[in-house]
Amino acid sequence: MNEPTDIGSPLKEYISSAITQIKDALPNDARVDGIVNIEMSTVLQKDKSGGLRIEVLSFGAKVSENQTQKITIPIRILTDTGKAVEEALKMEAEARKATAKADKKSAENRLDCLND
Repeated sequence: MNEPTDIGSPLKEYISSAITQIKDALPNDARVDGIVNIEMSTVLQKDKSGGLRIEVLSFGAKVSENQTQKITIPIRILTDTGKAVEEALKMEAEARKATAKADKKSAENRLDCLND
């Protein structure tokens, strides 16, 4: 792999920009509250420290097809309402887990009493 060139943009910047543009493109009465699949052509680049980084290819970048990989990333974009619902579901699941744990402990204690 060669030194980094101007063939694309870092994955983090690309996804952040895509999400911002998707949100900005929606009219005021619309919103994304769910999964958005982002598909992109990427290439691995070696950075100056010898590590690898994923670059999203720019239109017209000069790379051979066998150097590129297509990746699709499902990204969940939530509105404030969606975030609140997700948090409530998480708290409900944690409460059920705590109840199940307490029930298990109670059943174990009853078994211990019966075995004594």
